[in-house]
Amino acid sequence: MVKSILVINTGSSSMKFKLFTKNSDVLLSGIFDSIGFKKSFVEYSIFDNLKLSDESNNKSNDNFNKKSNKKYDEKSIENKKNIEMKIESHKKAFDLLLKIIYEELKINKEDILGVGHRVVHGGNFENTSEMTEDNLEKLKKISSLAPLHNPNAVIGIEESIKVFDKSKIFACFDTIFFKDMPDVSKKYAISDIEMVRKYGFHGLSYSYLYDYIKKKYKSKNLIICHIGNGSSIVAIKNGRVIDTTMGLSPLEGLIMGTRSGDIDPEVVFFLQREKNMTYQEVSDFLNKKSGLKAMCGTNDMRIIWENVKDVYKNNLFDDPKNKYDYAYKKYVKSIIKYVSYYKTEIGKIDAIVFSGGMGEKAYYLRESVLQYFDDIKIDKIKNKKGEEIFSKEDSKIKAMVIETNEEFFIFNEVKKYLKF
Repeated sequence: MVKSILVINTGSSSMKFKLFTKNSDVLLSGIFDSIGFKKSFVEYSIFDNLKLSDESNNKSNDNFNKKSNKKYDEKSIENKKNIEMKIESHKKAFDLLLKIIYEELKINKEDILGVGHRVVHGGNFENTSEMTEDNLEKLKKISSLAPLHNPNAVIGIEESIKVFDKSKIFACFDTIFFKDMPDVSKKYAISDIEMVRKYGFHGLSYSYLYDYIKKKYKSKNLIICHIGNGSSIVAIKNGRVIDTTMGLSPLEGLIMGTRSGDIDPEVVFFLQREKNMTYQEVSDFLNKKSGLKAMCGTNDMRIIWENVKDVYKNNLFDDPKNKYDYAYKKYVKSIIKYVSYYKTEIGKIDAIVFSGGMGEKAYYLRESVLQYFDDIKIDKIKNKKGEEIFSKEDSKIKAMVIETNEEFFIFNEVKKYLKF
């Protein structure tokens, strides 16, 4: 049986997975979604003879482009399923994943040479690390810094260690991408306290995207926006990360699906003092009950846009027409604020790049943000089609949308550490 590498990307209520061969072909790709909700789903595809279709604007022969940013010919899908089922926990999702691998792919655990896990907060880890007993304990101690993600990632790692006892288990950290960020951006204006600094997140996505853009376009001055239920922006100047929106935790920065984003720290003390909320209640309030969901009752941008598209007319500061219009305007405003700030910090920039679930699919959001910048001219037709470069040729700054691929980056990290 072909030797393979399993990649698991654990979210707050989801678990993406891909099974790669040693030469980068995908055997299995899918997601467990809405874990812990009344209605959960598993969607996955099993691939047979993979066929590549070049989705890039030019017909590059570059192996990186072919292997990492490809779409699969439907003919290469041997089996595709989308099933609604009750998935109570990430542990249950992991067990179901094993069932798919063993029973449908007929792959034994001995054939899986390594498992790579995405971990949002790496604390002081500075490289992809094998999950020894000591490293796992270090990881558990910082779980509270990313309460929506790290605890679930730890569950996946623990289960992998139990099941794949002959394999090497690795953690790949979002925070590593930002380890050389300058102190003027990394440190807060407080006395030094161990562990308290800006770490940055979505680093695996940014690592993939920057490698892709650098190799294909030779660009080194970029603003990259990873916009999803969790959202962040990174500024890259001369190939170096100089700033990012998320901080000690993923709570800082942009307004997000259920996170507040930037907020006066005194709000925390007010909630504890005046509303008698505990630490955990405040944490849950800001991480799980704020953001878009708090403003309009949903964090699904598709629903928001359906209630906004007929009333939002480039009128950011006009009185909102409804709660969805209010939420959308606040959301767009938070992105504009940081894009403007980073344009100033970088100076002359090559491109503004959108990625992540909403960044890739919500063409209207890209338009709503970029229409406020005179040096960016977007082609609305190209934007709606999702073409990789959707700015006009005379635009001073390129506008781009690129599908991220965290799993491919993790695969390459594990492959590098396994040395084959």
